[in-house]
Amino acid sequence: MDTTIVDPLAFFNLRRVLRFAPEDEVILTATTLRSDDVVVLQKRDRRFRLRANGDNTYTGVFRVGLLEGVHHIGVNALAHGTLFDSEARYNSEAWILPYVTRPLELAYDAE
Repeated sequence: MDTTIVDPLAFFNLRRVLRFAPEDEVILTATTLRSDDVVVLQKRDRRFRLRANGDNTYTGVFRVGLLEGVHHIGVNALAHGTLFDSEARYNSEAWILPYVTRPLELAYDAE
C-alpha cells in the first residue's frame, strides 16, 4: 500500500485512517522546504531521526507494533539553525498522524 498525505493538518476521517496489521513495517517519507532540516519521527516514548535524502525528503522506517487499536506517530521538522545556531530563530513544524493496528485478517478489509 502506498499513501500520500498532502496536508497533514487536514481533518482525518476515521473511516479512512491508515490501517496496519501487527508488526507491519512502515516506510515514512516527509518532504520539507530545505535539504538541511532535522526531521524526527516520534513513536510512543522514542524519537528517531529520519535520513536526509538530499532532495528535501527525509525517510525513516518503523514497525507498527503488536498492540491493537488506535495509535499515532508524530513527525517534527526543525530548521537546521534551530538546533545548531544560537542566533537563528526557532523554526519547527510538527504533525500527528493517526493509524489503526488490527489483526491480519481484518487489517486490509475494505469498509
